[in-house]
Amino acid sequence: MKNTMLYKGLRLAKRKSRNYLADQGILNRKFHHFFAKYDPLVNVAKRKAIYEALLSTVPQNLIKIVDELEQKGYAFLNFADLGIQETEVLSYCTQLMQTFQQRAATTPEYLNTLEQGIYAGKTISYRIYQKEQAHDPLAALALHDNLIKIATLYIKYLPLIEETSFVYNPVHEGQQFGSQLWHCDSQQERILKLFFSPMEITRDNGPFEFYPPTLSTTRFYQNLPEGMTDAQIEAAGLDLNCAIPFLAKPSQCILVDTVRCLHRGGMTKKPRFTNTISYSSPLYSFSRKQYRQTGTYRFSFETFKAENEQLLKQYQMHLSS
Repeated sequence: MKNTMLYKGLRLAKRKSRNYLADQGILNRKFHHFFAKYDPLVNVAKRKAIYEALLSTVPQNLIKIVDELEQKGYAFLNFADLGIQETEVLSYCTQLMQTFQQRAATTPEYLNTLEQGIYAGKTISYRIYQKEQAHDPLAALALHDNLIKIATLYIKYLPLIEETSFVYNPVHEGQQFGSQLWHCDSQQERILKLFFSPMEITRDNGPFEFYPPTLSTTRFYQNLPEGMTDAQIEAAGLDLNCAIPFLAKPSQCILVDTVRCLHRGGMTKKPRFTNTISYSSPLYSFSRKQYRQTGTYRFSFETFKAENEQLLKQYQMHLSS
């Protein structure tokens, strides 16, 4: 009996210590020492070398954007500021939006076929975009040279494309759920996200809102890593009127570090359609949460494996130039 209890106690201690190490990121560093050498896609050392090679080649207008991100954690931009012709991608997203609206109006069960964000039985989001195998304007935008250079200089590694998404948020007012709670993306040191929409975003659409890094510290964000309600934010000493909303026309976008900036998706008096492209550091390409659930790490960028392989291959030329 004593041996059995001792064995169970040792197993429990081992599991708790493993979870603690995973939460602290120690296992991440240990595993990345291996994957940096043997995983051709993560390849931390090569991505760092590409960053160093790019430093002297990035044009001044993009460096100014990176400097703004460093100082403020965000940058409001027009696509023209990025040297991007947005006509094709906005036309593509408008078509997706109109197709969704038409199908949702005529075939109610269509909504049940989509990936949904459901909290307490309430659906607050529908993912209406799936990466296509043929030419995909959203995936092409994620690979745009100027965006990659900005993300590389900011993250200090050639980044991994984590996601491109197009999400519909229906009307929802009342209790805050999920991404409507104030939070920081705490799984990384830095992440860079591009937000834009094919529709004009107003206050009624419940825009993406955020606080700058100076107001996103643990002094105010006291519920890390969980989300906080408006009432909790105010109790922590933040003024909701000081939150910065992303109010924009289709030609406008925002780059923001959602690790450094406390943020949320606002309450929607009118529906909202939002595009997101996320760039992540290769140092954090494995999920600690998944490790805790399964005991194993799994590469979390499989959806964009082809794009990430293309990206790494394309930028290796800077190492030989």
